[in-house]
Amino acid sequence: MIIMIRTTRWRPDTCSCEIDYSWDDSLPLDQVIFKLHKVNRACNAHAGVTDAFVTALEENQRKNYSLGEILDRFSKVRIGDSAGYSFKIGMEPKWAFTVSRVLQIDMGNNLTGAEKNTLRTTLNTRFGVGKVQVI
Repeated sequence: MIIMIRTTRWRPDTCSCEIDYSWDDSLPLDQVIFKLHKVNRACNAHAGVTDAFVTALEENQRKNYSLGEILDRFSKVRIGDSAGYSFKIGMEPKWAFTVSRVLQIDMGNNLTGAEKNTLRTTLNTRFGVGKVQVI
């Protein structure tokens, strides 16, 4: 078996970091371990962080999982089929990270209070209380 180590430049959509990481593309995706190669640019939130790559990756995955959970749970905000969903125009959540790196997701009036509570409970269970705010 030939091992192919790849290096990818990543600019997360959750911050302005620019990070190069390495991975073995001969492995199935669920077995790949991503390793920091180099932090080219750290954003203000990650400049003093010991492991900017791990922190930025966790934040990005938290955001992706949270938005995916909304699409999976609430059919009224999505368009598409089992091959893939996206948010309906005008139903997209507004999201941002606070200075303390809490993910805030604003669904406006697109979800009811009860639906937001259900989402909060799910995300608190997954990430811990206080990591994601649903408003």
